[in-house]
Amino acid sequence: MLQLLLVFVLITGVTYYLAIRRSRKRLFELMDTYPGPFDLPLIGSTYIGIGLNSRTVVEYLLKFLHTLPSPFRAWIGPYATLLFDQPKHLAVILNSQKLVQKSFFQKFFRFDKGVINADHVLWRVLRKRLGPPFSNQVVSGFVPTFNEQADGQLDYLDRFVGGEAVDMLPKMSVYALSSTLVNLFQVKLHSRDYDFCEKFAENSEK
Repeated sequence: MLQLLLVFVLITGVTYYLAIRRSRKRLFELMDTYPGPFDLPLIGSTYIGIGLNSRTVVEYLLKFLHTLPSPFRAWIGPYATLLFDQPKHLAVILNSQKLVQKSFFQKFFRFDKGVINADHVLWRVLRKRLGPPFSNQVVSGFVPTFNEQADGQLDYLDRFVGGEAVDMLPKMSVYALSSTLVNLFQVKLHSRDYDFCEKFAENSEK
């Protein structure tokens, strides 16, 4: 009985795999043009994540970005995935109307949060709202301020070079807050008074 069950499962699996390969032949041909980790039939590259949480799987896949040319492929079961780290590739995706709706497995990797990875219904609304304030004409007026604040931030971070490990989030909050105040309210913090800036940023988050 057990042998018959195993034979049935094996035949069903092979039939399902061949049906997928046949119905998605063009997709498999295109994906084979990209480098990527070894893929097993049916499960693809998911064997990498056996016993691991989603964050560890992502960290493992990101290591390939340093060893393989971008983009590279990874099969999540029967679903094709392309990973990349080039801004030009991201621009193609964000400007494509065919790629607005996100895949369901982004929720597994917790990629469904934030503006860029929001659901397509929410993304269309947010894109219309964000278009005017982030136009090239508006953003270009902020560049000199950003450059000035970035230079000040580098001087600020020089204090911690060679010392113990520090939490970077509060340090970056100083840059974000000072840049926002200058651009929106024309209020300039005392950039060299680092203790004051840290305290100001800390109080603004309360």
